[in-house]
Amino acid sequence: PAPAPPPVAAPPAETGSADEAATKAAPKPLPAPTPARLALARRLIEAQGGAQAFSDIFNGGIDGIIAGLKPAPEVLALMAPYRERLAASLKKHMPEMVEATAVAWARVYTEDELNAQLDYMKTPGARGVMSRWPLMARQLGQEFGWFARQAVLTDPKMSKYLADVGNPNEPPLSWPTPPAESMAMIRARVAATPAGVYLDHPEKLADTVTKGKHRTADQKRMDRRMTAIVPIFLHDILVIMANNLSPDDLKSQDAYMASGAGKTQAAKTAQVSASLAVDLKPIIVEIFAEVMKPADKT
Repeated sequence: PAPAPPPVAAPPAETGSADEAATKAAPKPLPAPTPARLALARRLIEAQGGAQAFSDIFNGGIDGIIAGLKPAPEVLALMAPYRERLAASLKKHMPEMVEATAVAWARVYTEDELNAQLDYMKTPGARGVMSRWPLMARQLGQEFGWFARQAVLTDPKMSKYLADVGNPNEPPLSWPTPPAESMAMIRARVAATPAGVYLDHPEKLADTVTKGKHRTADQKRMDRRMTAIVPIFLHDILVIMANNLSPDDLKSQDAYMASGAGKTQAAKTAQVSASLAVDLKPIIVEIFAEVMKPADKT
């Protein structure tokens, strides 16, 4: 085909604004990782269980949320084909998602940093934690589902989609009592975070939610609901973690995170997330399209 004619120059003021808009709209291409870094990042993912472990964690979390939410039978029936499609789509695209993760790590971390992470993954504590992540993901998902259920249980417009609705003050989920040492260590980790503050002082959560705001009657109802269930939810999240992470696991994590490699890994988390956001977006869009496609009527 004939080459396209050169674009007609616009007036200077308009050209500048158009160029600025184009520059803002077009994201800068991310640099390709070196082959040596990418090879190390792939080894690190394999040390964590590879695509199968990632898939087990994703699916465990989703199934846990559904179990905790307890949708009504007719809602579950409507959800079933979408859940099946999601499982199939995740299985199909998980290798791409894992590779995107490896690329993100290889872009951000140096060879020395990746080798340090690999060394940590060889420790018994790290291997033990990874082996328990699929179960922990399901339990955490179940707790998130319970929280979502409690949030709408007193709303007639939403609770009609749930099963076994009757008591608006359902008890929390029942988890085994965790080892005291593990619970104390995890509790100490979150002490200075908002989660720790709200656990110790639930009244501060109410202040945060309502202070200086005009609230409608429905919003005030939800405010009361949130201040009642958030501390329970946060406590149970810590219980789940304490039941799955032994004191030795936690000490091993603390030692690594206090090391130079651990501090560097934590400091670069935002860079990894930014890279993943770019590379995972088209994959997630495709998964969504596959899950939401119209049912085959043939």
